[in-house]
Amino acid sequence: MGTDTGNLEVLEREHEAFLSAQAASGQVSALDTQKQAFEEFKTIGFPTLKEENWRYTNLKSWAKEPLSFQAETALVPQNIQGLYEQVIGDLDAYRLVFAGGKIVEAWSDLACLPQGLRLTTRDGMDDGQWSQVIAAVNKTWRLEKHGMHALNTAFLDQIILVEVDPEVIVDKPLHILHLMDDGENRVLSPRMVLSQGARSSVTLLESYAGGDDVSYFTNSATDIFIEESAQLKHVKVQREGAGAKHFSSLNIEQATSSTYHLFSLALGSQILRNDVQCVLAGESAHCSLDGLSVLSGTEHVDHFTQIEHQKEQTTSREFYKGVVGGKATSSFSGKVYVHPEAQKTDAAQTNRNLLTSRQARANTKPQLEIYADDVKCAHGATVGQLDAHALFYLRSRGIAEAEAKRLLLMAFVAEVAERSLRGEIKDHVQAIVEKRLAQGFEVEGMLA
Repeated sequence: MGTDTGNLEVLEREHEAFLSAQAASGQVSALDTQKQAFEEFKTIGFPTLKEENWRYTNLKSWAKEPLSFQAETALVPQNIQGLYEQVIGDLDAYRLVFAGGKIVEAWSDLACLPQGLRLTTRDGMDDGQWSQVIAAVNKTWRLEKHGMHALNTAFLDQIILVEVDPEVIVDKPLHILHLMDDGENRVLSPRMVLSQGARSSVTLLESYAGGDDVSYFTNSATDIFIEESAQLKHVKVQREGAGAKHFSSLNIEQATSSTYHLFSLALGSQILRNDVQCVLAGESAHCSLDGLSVLSGTEHVDHFTQIEHQKEQTTSREFYKGVVGGKATSSFSGKVYVHPEAQKTDAAQTNRNLLTSRQARANTKPQLEIYADDVKCAHGATVGQLDAHALFYLRSRGIAEAEAKRLLLMAFVAEVAERSLRGEIKDHVQAIVEKRLAQGFEVEGMLA
């Protein structure tokens, strides 16, 4: 494990000030957990390139920056009205909106949720809900210990508890938005716990967006618990500014016959790292992880996934694609771990990358670790360029070169959305991708 704690004196002062502010506001339920997590961080430190799971993402320079975990001034919602309107689009959904780490009640739907769906933020939690959140935090903290996860827990502040009662079918998506357009070197630490009752069904959309002229870091963690025969469709859209850094820790635990579908869209950031750990803890549970990255400039995206098959007849699918241009870097590391008790496991991993410049890079590392003998597991990865024959065919039909390249790129990226998304959510995501590709995404002579 890494032992680089960066500017530890600054972090210690920030944490002391943070805990003092928590105590002064009467929010003392999590103090012991926060203190323990910070001590763990001081032992573990930031992840480094010496760790195999972090070989593609270097946080060394960021760790030395004078980070701030406190909001010096309240962000005025009007400053990001345009960003908010851009992110919500035409999607009909129940909304919970945060700007600069603070909830914007005027843009949120806390008072008009359907029966059986509850959203609770930190200020509204009773003792029972606090206990539920802390239990979830402690449970997932034991799964994988690393510095970023420890820092999120140490600065636990922006907390969302989502509860879905058994048998409830939520009629439209729940859209949680995180917006940022101010605060140099601010660190946001959003934490969400989702508890989904048996045989329920819900679609969750998370959006992260920020301005291009601000440097900040989002260090998010999400803990999801899906009970028997429940279904969760989870869409995560990250389109933050060029100066943003984002680390995401997503932990899912599934009971018998439950289903979890993740679609993750990454449109850059200076550094973006997505960790996903899915534990299939009940028989016949199914997990599907799909991801799409569209990168240019010097953007960096690193997807790290681990799926644990703990019981019999569990299934999993992973399908990640990347379009990488400029000097950008896309990385994928995926591990499927099959326990001895997980007979009749069926798992498949696929990672495909399309390079559109000679300086773009794609790293790929699919892995299988199998300790059962009656299984069906496979993985594969490719890195390539646009097909010259397909481009020639389109040009011969009178289509301009730039438009022909855009069409080929759209065809490449559309496959992921077609697998994962339906209805308004699909239209919402495709509009975001089409806009990105229409903004002069260059294909610099890279043809196969």
